[in-house]
Amino acid sequence: MRLQYASYTSDELTHFLGRGCSCDDERYRQLLEILHKGQLRASGITAASEDTLALLCITGNKRISDETAVQGQIVCFCDIPLVSLGLHMSKYSRFGIAFSKSFLVARGANPVFYVVKDSVLPGMNTFE
Repeated sequence: MRLQYASYTSDELTHFLGRGCSCDDERYRQLLEILHKGQLRASGITAASEDTLALLCITGNKRISDETAVQGQIVCFCDIPLVSLGLHMSKYSRFGIAFSKSFLVARGANPVFYVVKDSVLPGMNTFE
């Protein structure tokens, strides 16, 4: 007898957009803009400022779980299987764009790394 396991990851990486938008019409316009320009960029990054901004800042004495240790201009992708996206969509948005994982990984992308609240990186001090 062969056991079959449900996959907890996906062959696609999905970026949800429009979390900060007030309505689906705004999210839809944002999706159309991404498709029209052919560019998916982190919030606040513009063509004029891209070469002058620090894209990632790591502070070793802060907590990683409250978004103070690592900050940057990052486009997030999740690798949650399609059948499990309902909860994720209710938290972030019903709008998103997906690419094959192999396509994005070959270009330096990685899925989102979730961190447990109040977790500490090994060997790091956590001064507030």
